[in-house]
Amino acid sequence: NVETKLAYLDWMIPQTEVSVRMGIQYIALPSGTDFGNPVLNSDVAGITVTAPINDMFGVTALWARPFDAQEYDGDRNVQDEMDLFALMLPITGEGWNVTPWGAYAKIGNASGFYDYVLDAGGGLDALADQYGLDDLAVGNNDGTMAWWAGLATSVDVFDPLTFGFDVMYGHLNRANLGITGTDSNGNDFGAKYGAVETGGWLVDARIDYQLEWGVPGLFGWWSSGDDEGDARDGEYGRMPAIGFDNGFAPTGFGAPGA
Repeated sequence: NVETKLAYLDWMIPQTEVSVRMGIQYIALPSGTDFGNPVLNSDVAGITVTAPINDMFGVTALWARPFDAQEYDGDRNVQDEMDLFALMLPITGEGWNVTPWGAYAKIGNASGFYDYVLDAGGGLDALADQYGLDDLAVGNNDGTMAWWAGLATSVDVFDPLTFGFDVMYGHLNRANLGITGTDSNGNDFGAKYGAVETGGWLVDARIDYQLEWGVPGLFGWWSSGDDEGDARDGEYGRMPAIGFDNGFAPTGFGAPGA
């Protein structure tokens, strides 16, 4: 029951202002609302490189490995890792900042990512019960890829009135999960539900007003969802996510990171 949460090394490239962080570290993709980015907001192993260009522009690039099912890769043909690459371009002005960002993930089918996603809500067990199957498991088939693009913006030029918003889209390419089995009617379960493809949007926003006694504000979010017709073909309308241990948390009162 002991876990290493953080273990990293910070260093600067000599004769430059480029900083590097290597190891198990907290990595969050940009958020203009301080809600936390729902794509990735977690402690993962990786390398982050940050380089200021001038007072207004900067660049942050990273490589991370959120999932790695096997410590020792005895079989190099087993795709047991997820590799994530991301680029963030923060632009800071007087009283505002905008950060365009993008991310790409190469997902091995045996990485543990699909088990994490499907089992998070009892997904595999629920499917097995619904279709009268003894057991379901994610097999080791071909890997796939996913990508995300977004824009995070916050403005405080009208202080004490401040506001921020995010817009992002993500797409997980069709993944063959290797789910096999026959349902109670004798139909091939794997042919219908053995592959998943999903893509969708998320938009969130907040506006706050600083008073002496507190900070009242309004906030909200919207995301695309599933369409019944698409679901029959193994396609879904949700934006894929990698991991959010620290949560998408607009407020600790009603939405504390779920």
